[in-house]
Amino acid sequence: MGRQKGKNQAGKASAGMARPAGKGDARMKKAGASRRLHPHDYFEAAREILKADGFSQLDVRTLSSKLGVSTGSFYHHFKGRDDFLHAFFEDFFARQQEQAEEMLGAGVPGSGPGVLNEKLNAMLDHRLELCLRAWALFDPGVAQRIRYLDGQRKEFLRALYSQEFVIDERALDLHVAALIGSQFLFDGDGKKLDAMGEFVNGLLHEKMRKRRRPGKQ
Repeated sequence: MGRQKGKNQAGKASAGMARPAGKGDARMKKAGASRRLHPHDYFEAAREILKADGFSQLDVRTLSSKLGVSTGSFYHHFKGRDDFLHAFFEDFFARQQEQAEEMLGAGVPGSGPGVLNEKLNAMLDHRLELCLRAWALFDPGVAQRIRYLDGQRKEFLRALYSQEFVIDERALDLHVAALIGSQFLFDGDGKKLDAMGEFVNGLLHEKMRKRRRPGKQ
């Protein structure tokens, strides 16, 4: 997947200093040596590299080293960088969709903003999304996929709230914008992320309550 030429400051800020191999790396290498790898093993390794070291460190050699295999193993599963990115994001979107459908089936909005915030946080990996957004600043292909993600997330919120409320488009935009901003502002501070999420959900509930559908209490 080729490194970015001339590592930029944004990439470094997202990545931080390269870390020494940890227990997770050792487990992955042992797993790679003892069984045949599946594409999902590469997706998991990519997520860990992105969150720990940033997008500038994500390439074929690093992925293969983390899994304890040769680069030939990567090309056994993927034709190249573009093929890997397509599969990586398809897996990411599928995981998000599965969790979203579970939430929609649970009918969360009437449970209140605190429960909604807890459920939303359970389906989000804020650190991973932050790193993907940083990557998107320098890669048009990733940027396109992040725009798709945000669009799908807005549609998910629309479906979630429309179970009980008449939808206000500005409220949906605010929800998505607050999520993105909080991920950048409070990276690594779960308590502040939770507090901001609950605050925003509370504001939206208060606004939506005035637009509750007939028959809903």
